[in-house]
Amino acid sequence: MGAAIGVLVVVLAGALWWSHDFSFGWNAPPPGTVLAQSLAPDSALIARVRAGTTKGQYVFELRRPHADGPVVSKVISAPVGYHKHIVSLRWGPGSSRAIATIDHDFGVGNLEFALAP
Repeated sequence: MGAAIGVLVVVLAGALWWSHDFSFGWNAPPPGTVLAQSLAPDSALIARVRAGTTKGQYVFELRRPHADGPVVSKVISAPVGYHKHIVSLRWGPGSSRAIATIDHDFGVGNLEFALAP
């Protein structure tokens, strides 16, 4: 009886394991897709994170409202993990800099990137 329960547990655990997609198979958004955007508290700048050309790569930029082209930009990246990246933005004190956060591992070890004009 004990052996039968043990086999059943192993079979169920195996079924659960194989039913999950551990292939990092989530699809990256198309390049240029805006994933996060935030207006500075003083309304002087807009922070934006757009999808880059490869999975896990992004373009972090600051723009002036109603102006063409970014004031400053940089390429940022995060490791490709089990789930689609969650990108958020916030502003530092006095609208001095924008901070992009990328959750790539279920909230553990989030990556932060700062950008200032």
